[in-house]
Parts: sequence; structure tokens; C-alpha cells
Amino acid sequence: MGLINYEQRPCVKIVKSDVPDKEGGRYAAYMQSCTFNAVISPNSGSSKVLADNEISAKQIKVFYPTAIDLQLHDVIKTLDDNKTYKVIAGGSQPPKSASVQYSLAIAEEWEVPDE
Repeated sequence: MGLINYEQRPCVKIVKSDVPDKEGGRYAAYMQSCTFNAVISPNSGSSKVLADNEISAKQIKVFYPTAIDLQLHDVIKTLDDNKTYKVIAGGSQPPKSASVQYSLAIAEEWEVPDE
């Protein structure tokens, strides 16, 4: 597990919450949740074709501990460079017999909306 330990980067999961405002309404607030270490690497197949135009999306592969629950549309932030990503595919779990208990998710760069 030396390479995995060497390549890990600190990350935090960002959760969306509905917060009451002072006028009887609610607004969405994004707050930091659990921190974890993950291996982040570029996704080699990260281009999309939309209306015959190729779009270069900034996608990454995230290898994270299975103890962390990352689902579709979850948001993570890398703490060393403060980039934010939204999970677009993932949750692939390793077999129980695997010696390394890491899951894989695909995420693309995303901007947290202003409040």
C-alpha cells in the first residue's frame, strides 16, 4: 500500500443543507462534512460529444476508502488546491476479498453556487 499512501491527497465531502432564512423561507447552504484521504488522477476518457462538438470536461478518478459514502451528485473538495468536484459516476466497491479496500468514483470539476 506504499504507492496509495504516497499519492493520497486530503479531501472533504461537501453536503447541501436547507437552511431557514430570517424571512420565513429557506436557502441551500453547502457545508463541509467528513474529511478523508483519496488518490486523485485524471480521467483519460474525459471528453464528451454534444451536438457534434467535443467538450473537454475536467474529470478525475477518485480512489477513496470504502468507509466514505460517495454517491452520484455528491460534492468533494481537494484541500491542497481547493478544487471542487461533483461525482458523476461511482460507487464501484472492491470485492470483499481485496487486500485494499478502496472504491472508485468519476467526478468532474464543479463550482459551488453562491448563496
